[in-house]
Parts: sequence; C-alpha cells; structure tokens
Amino acid sequence: YAPIPRDVPDAANGGPMTTSPKKLFWINKRILVPMETHVLEREMLKSDRSYILDCGTEIFLWIGMTTLVSEKKTSATALEEYVHLQGRSSIGRTVIMTEGHEIVDFKLHFQHWPKNVVQKLYEAGRQKVAAIFKHQGYDVAEIPDDKPRQLISSNGCLKVWLVDRGCVTLLCTEEQEQLYNGDCYIIQYSYAEDGKDYHLFLAWFGQDSVQEDRVATVSLMSSMADSVKGRAVVGQVLEGREPELFFLVFKSLIIFKGWQEYCI
Repeated sequence: YAPIPRDVPDAANGGPMTTSPKKLFWINKRILVPMETHVLEREMLKSDRSYILDCGTEIFLWIGMTTLVSEKKTSATALEEYVHLQGRSSIGRTVIMTEGHEIVDFKLHFQHWPKNVVQKLYEAGRQKVAAIFKHQGYDVAEIPDDKPRQLISSNGCLKVWLVDRGCVTLLCTEEQEQLYNGDCYIIQYSYAEDGKDYHLFLAWFGQDSVQEDRVATVSLMSSMADSVKGRAVVGQVLEGREPELFFLVFKSLIIFKGWQEYCI
C-alpha cells in the first residue's frame, strides 16, 4: 500500500497560491470593523481613520493624514494583534503606510485610484489646521490666493537710442531688441494707466562701454525725461545687474559682444 500524501500548499509545490478574498477593516479604538469589499474604491478610505486591508499574502495598514496621534498608535497595535491572532507572523508581509505615500502594490487592489489625491490631501490638511485654531478660540478666515503683481503695463511703447561718441541714434523696431555690450543705450518705455501717462527712462551701460559714453547717456536721458508730458522715472542699469522690470519692457532681448557703429 502506498502512503496517502499530505496536502501541501500550492506555493510549496512551486505553483500559484490560491487567491484569498480581500478583507477591509476600519479600526475603531483597536476594534476591527469589517467593511464591504466586493469592489474596493479609493473613496472608501477616510482621511480621519485608519484601515487594515488583508489580501492573504499581504496585510496593509493605511493611516489617514488627519488621524489623531493616539489613533495612529492604536492602529499599529491593532495590526500586531490581528497578525498574531491570524497566526501569520512569519507568513507574507505587513506594510504600514500613511495617506499620500501609498505603494503601488496597495493601489493595485483598488478598482480606481485617482491621480488628484495630492490636492485633496492639501485641502484636508488646511481644514485640519483651521479646525485647530478655531478650537483654540481664534477667528479663522480664508485668504484668497494672491495674483501675480504686474510691475508695469504690457501695452506700452518702446524706444531705444544708441549713444556713441556724442551721437544719439534712434534704433528701428528690429534693432531695438539687440544691444551690444560695448555701447550705451537710452531706453524709453511709455504707457497709459488710469488716464495718466507714464514714462520710464533707463540708461543701460554695457560692460565694455567707455566712461565718456556713460556720462553722455545720463545727461541725454535726463534731458529727454524733462521734455515729456506726464510722470517720468529715470534709472541706470549695468549689464549683468538688470532688474526684472528691465526685461519686462522688451518682448525679446539679445546682448551681443562688441560695438554697434552708427556715427562716423
């Protein structure tokens, strides 16, 4: 007679393990409350709770972002007790994760896992902070997001003059966005706002420009500013130290090395 062989798990024989049904529990003060798990959806997980998902060979502990600290500690204890009672301390693996840091293996057990969870976490965190301040007796009001402050109107008129050896030349539209670091320029940007005219005058000095041209540029710019109607603002700009406002008046700007000859 041949001995009757003992039943051996499929995994021991090298075959696939039998898929165990998924079990989802909500942890309520170390008490595991079973939940319906025919179809797992991300919306089933609440940010102020912790859950255990038993997938047979894997057991996951998911902790919501707004769960109280005391509840987080209780959840970890509940997981240890559950694994011990199931007699599975040395079988499979247990994974502990917090909301927003889920591993791929955990997400795959859900039918749908949205991609915009991060924004929801941000909103939940903001609400939690507001609730804490309200509990402490503070009045809480939401401050709207500030729009980027516009430094200057984008509908103005740009003019650029080249100053070279005492000569002043108004550049054409194609040339006014091409500066040379051996020259000095006067830049005028005029625009209207709230029914008023504004004029911005900037003296730009290339790194290789000579001192005589720099002095002449400042003098000529001051004369131009005095002759316009409306409010005029003047300033000096060195190449390599241009403020943000300087680049805003140009649609595009290229700075070449060398000199731009116009006067003979």
